[in-house]
Amino acid sequence: MDGLYDWIWNLVIYFILLTAVTGVLPRDGYRNYLRLFTGAVMVLVMLNPLMKLWNLDLSMETLFRSDFLKQERRELSYKMDGMRDVGQEYVMEQYRQALQKQLDDLAGEEGVRIRNADFLLEEDESNPNYGRVLYLTIDAKDIPADFADKAAGLFGMPKENINLGGDYE
Repeated sequence: MDGLYDWIWNLVIYFILLTAVTGVLPRDGYRNYLRLFTGAVMVLVMLNPLMKLWNLDLSMETLFRSDFLKQERRELSYKMDGMRDVGQEYVMEQYRQALQKQLDDLAGEEGVRIRNADFLLEEDESNPNYGRVLYLTIDAKDIPADFADKAAGLFGMPKENINLGGDYE
């Protein structure tokens, strides 16, 4: 019996709100849209007792929650992919700075003044040589003859992949 009273109470509240909203609307143009929306809501209010009787309300709620959670998961996955890319860029920048520090230390030991150094790294994560220095271009002053050999040994790369330029003013 309580279910019947709840159903009647929902209908009364629905009709009171419908009357209030239609009285507030300024133009008749919106009334057609309001009728469409309120008609759909009325169907749900009318079917609510039957849905509860057959436990369809729980099924629909589960369906809506499941769809909502799937959408949330997609959005979080998208955000995490973006964060992973940002994190990857940060790690690569830190790695480049560490390589630059190693090169500066070697240059200090050899008495070389480096103006600029450019590292070309393997950035394909699926490659087994990921992070390896492929090419190195150094613009420096007072470069000794064996500096390229020492840099090649330091970075584990062929001497031919090191381009030394220099004698800047």
